[in-house]
Amino acid sequence: HKDAATNFPNSLDGRPMVLTSTGHPLRQSVETFFIENHLQLDIVVEAPATALIKELGRSGVGIVALGEKTAKGW
Repeated sequence: HKDAATNFPNSLDGRPMVLTSTGHPLRQSVETFFIENHLQLDIVVEAPATALIKELGRSGVGIVALGEKTAKGW
């Protein structure tokens, strides 16, 4: 979400997120980041596939977290 860059990382606090399934390394990194920054994580969708996560992000369902290689191609 473009507005998330404003006042980062506090702008992510409580915002709807679309993330990978529990146990995925990226998901673990996101959860750690939120804990370390004292932010509330609001997961609205857990998706098993990157393509689905990207589509849900495009549709405005929530903010997505992607790996660096995936984000470059998006």
